Amino acid sequence: MIFDTFYKHPDSKIAKSMKWMKLRVVVTLIAAFSLLGCANNPPLELAAAEQGDVRAQYDLGMMYFTGRGVARNDVEAVKWWRKAAEQGNAAAQSNLGRMYEMGRGVPQDDAEAMTWFIKSAEQGNSVAQNQLGMMYFNGRGVPKDEDVATQWYIKSAKQGNEDARFNLMLMYAKIRGATPDKAKAAEKMRQIAEQGEAQAQYELGMMYDKGEGVAQDKAEATKWYKKAAAQGNKAAISVLEKLERNQKQDTTK
Repeated sequence: MIFDTFYKHPDSKIAKSMKWMKLRVVVTLIAAFSLLGCANNPPLELAAAEQGDVRAQYDLGMMYFTGRGVARNDVEAVKWWRKAAEQGNAAAQSNLGRMYEMGRGVPQDDAEAMTWFIKSAEQGNSVAQNQLGMMYFNGRGVPKDEDVATQWYIKSAKQGNEDARFNLMLMYAKIRGATPDKAKAAEKMRQIAEQGEAQAQYELGMMYDKGEGVAQDKAEATKWYKKAAAQGNKAAISVLEKLERNQKQDTTK
């Protein structure tokens, strides 16, 4: 996911208790405006957005970006996301950064994209964190720095961002496969694994298992597999299950 497609309203308990009433009202109003030929005019969001409601500003930006209920318009999307971003909305900040990165609705500007990605990422937005990682990895708007890129990927991946997890997989493959100095690769993998990143823990276990850059050590390999498995890493779980089956077979011989 490269854009934040929803915004969690701070009054979530109130929103939950009112959701069915609101849903009926919204469906009725949408149907009414559609019948009147007003599907391209978002009066409810627009009125609230113009009064400074950050949720409405964000939603209106998304409507213009996707063409949902209005004619698609990147300039308008940027306009409303900017208003929400300036009020500190992390999702809007992330999306605004993406628009600058792509040059949609605004002139392409990597430095400006970085400004908004950083604001959003520092609030914990996983989409922005992943985008920051990509900017550092590719040297866009900042000097290329794979170590910093990895740190942002890790932050994002820990929140469940699948794009960040994929990017980490690519980083680990590069560390293990493209680094001539296997000892240096193992040390770099250890540094990441010790931060609690599950895939790195699994990769480090594999390196100990095969003796890549470190002395082969099955016990150390198992230790790292267990750390990764405890976080739900499927590859590590599979390896441990295989080890357990083999041990049972050995004891029955």
